[in-house]
Amino acid sequence: MADQHTPAAVPDEPAVPDEQAVLHEQAVRDEQPDLDGVEPAPRTSPRALTLSIGMLLTAVLLAVLVALPAPYAVSSPGPTLDVLGLEGDVPLIAIKGVTSYPSSGELRLVTVSSTGGPGYPSGMTRVLRGWFDPSTVVQPVELVFPPEVSQDEISQENAAAMVSSQENATVAALTELGYEVPAVLSVAGTVEGMDAADKLEADDVIVALDGTTLTTYT
Repeated sequence: MADQHTPAAVPDEPAVPDEQAVLHEQAVRDEQPDLDGVEPAPRTSPRALTLSIGMLLTAVLLAVLVALPAPYAVSSPGPTLDVLGLEGDVPLIAIKGVTSYPSSGELRLVTVSSTGGPGYPSGMTRVLRGWFDPSTVVQPVELVFPPEVSQDEISQENAAAMVSSQENATVAALTELGYEVPAVLSVAGTVEGMDAADKLEADDVIVALDGTTLTTYT
């Protein structure tokens, strides 16, 4: 009887990994951060979160306060101008008809810079600086600029005040030099709402004040 032989099992050979798969796995491992020894970030406490939100709201509130106009009028020294100098090539002061002499030094025209009126609101930053500046005056805006007065009316008043100031300076200089300056005072205009608005008109000539005849400008 013939012997039967069962063939022995041959173990499977290990599979050879694909080269591209190996490179891909290596790239993935290289991209992963090394977390060994790294502690997880602490959770934000409710107190810290509340403080952060409060600081953010405070910053927004301060920004709004700085941007909004403040209900104050701020007056401070403005620029000065040497009226004995030139504006371009033209003298600011020209004297004709009499002998004049060259002058030395400077004669400064002082000005006042004001904010808070119509069209020129005062910012909170300027108001805060004014409170700590001894040369600046901060007042409630209604004490300086009546609410019903427009920007054009204020400009007209400022222009009239400038003309009056120039005339006063001219009269003072001529009087000091011995000239007799006749008094012819006329009304340039009145401000609506003031007492004179119902009693005077433009170009009226004032000849007496409280029964006293006006004989000189002074």
